[in-house]
Amino acid sequence: MKAQNLSGVWVPICTPFTRGEVDISKLEHNLKIYSQTKLKGYFALGSNGEACMLNEEEKKRVLRTVLRRKERNIEEPLLLPTLLLMRELILPAS
Repeated sequence: MKAQNLSGVWVPICTPFTRGEVDISKLEHNLKIYSQTKLKGYFALGSNGEACMLNEEEKKRVLRTVLRRKERNIEEPLLLPTLLLMRELILPAS
C-alpha cells in the first residue's frame, strides 16, 4: 500500500440533529459543502464527542451516509473510527 500524504487541514464532521433525531439530509448537505472546499479531508464519528451520545443504529446511519458519499468521490480523504467501521462491515445492514 502506498503511503498517503496526510498534511493539510482536516475537520470533524458534526452530526446534525433535528428535534432530537440524527438529520441525515443535513449531514449529506454538510458533506457536499465540505467537498467543495480545499480541505484535505474530514473525520466522522470521533473527534467532536457526539459519538458516545449516539446509539448503535444512529452510528450506523451516519457511517453509511459518509461511506456512500466516499464511494461517489474517491478523491475525498476520510478518517473513521476503526472499531465502528469494523462493526459496520461485520454486522448485516438493517
